[in-house]
Parts: sequence; C-alpha cells; structure tokens
Amino acid sequence: MDRVNWDERRQRLPIQYGEAVIHLLADGTIRLEGTRIVQQADRDIALSAAWIDLN
Repeated sequence: MDRVNWDERRQRLPIQYGEAVIHLLADGTIRLEGTRIVQQADRDIALSAAWIDLN
C-alpha cells in the first residue's frame, strides 16, 4: 500500500494507492478520487440520499 495517514487536524483517514484515494471522514463522509470509478453489481445498486447529483 502506498500511503495511509491519519490527519488529526482534518479528522480524515486518506488511503492512497497510485492515482486512487479513498478519504474516510469523521463525520461519516466517504470520498472517492481516481481517474476512473467503476460500479459493478449482480443485482441492483441502490442510492438513498436527500439529493443525488448525476452530473
């Protein structure tokens, strides 16, 4: 694994491997960063939120 560093000041845990980063925030937010993000499922992918931005 390239890098896992707890950021106490920002209350986040970034996990980085190459160009991909997953940020786990203390408030429950999960942020994905990468050149391409792919979802795959054998069944439905369900999204539940007050607001969903599809583009």
